Amino acid sequence: MTTQTLAAMTGFVAVALQVGARVVFKVADEPSVQMGALVAGLAGVAILISAVRTIAVAKGRHPGWSFLGLFSIVGLIVVMCLKTVRKPAQAAAV
Repeated sequence: MTTQTLAAMTGFVAVALQVGARVVFKVADEPSVQMGALVAGLAGVAILISAVRTIAVAKGRHPGWSFLGLFSIVGLIVVMCLKTVRKPAQAAAV
């Protein structure tokens, strides 16, 4: 498997973690359970940002593209659809 594939799979797991955390947060009555759901949701956001960054760098893009991880699955899909760019050193070698 390529780095992009593994990062995409990790990104989708992170989105699932965010959705699950949101559901638990809405359903739970106890503050301690809600706090755990909040922590899980924030962990999902951090994992997703990392996955989006990995995909962007693997495609030859600037790591700043990782901000799209804040837009959940939409940002992940946008980065996955970006074309791979060649760096000048790579283009000269071909």
